[in-house]
Amino acid sequence: MVLLQDVSCTAADRLIPKLKPTFPAAFVSAENCAGQALLSKRQWIAGGRVITGARKPLLVWARVQVANHTFTLTGVRLSGPLEPNEQAADMARLLAHLSSQGAAHVVAGDLNITPFAWKFAQLQNAGLGQHATYLTSWPGQWALPIALPDNVLSSQDIASVRVSFGPALGSDHRPLIADIAFVR
Repeated sequence: MVLLQDVSCTAADRLIPKLKPTFPAAFVSAENCAGQALLSKRQWIAGGRVITGARKPLLVWARVQVANHTFTLTGVRLSGPLEPNEQAADMARLLAHLSSQGAAHVVAGDLNITPFAWKFAQLQNAGLGQHATYLTSWPGQWALPIALPDNVLSSQDIASVRVSFGPALGSDHRPLIADIAFVR
């Protein structure tokens, strides 16, 4: 699966058609030209999006079955730390979404919070954080990024998540690549 965030309309117009032959199941949310996209080689059982109070995309999600395992992948971009009220509202929407999706989750994206923030603890209390990223990904153009806003979290139904950096592609965030394994 491929999760893209903050994709400009121009970039989406160029990138999504190139990805669709390999990843035919696609959900693209391009409101305000800062959209999110979720693409998969497998058809998903269900999928959709949740928007913020300001009508911006908060998250895209897909429920996927692999062999006898079903999980929900949610790509999320919370409001930034300079917008604490919006970020708190986004967190409430994310937690409501997660509670409606069953037990097995992978949540990935620009959470705009570090693993040491109290809002991160809310995600852990909701059953996530079994595997956390702890990789500095911002600012991506620096040789040694200093912040941890991008994370991949999972519930305990996921056996392991190995996260590494992808190549720099021009974003101000370094891309993350996550390999996920299920509990047998």
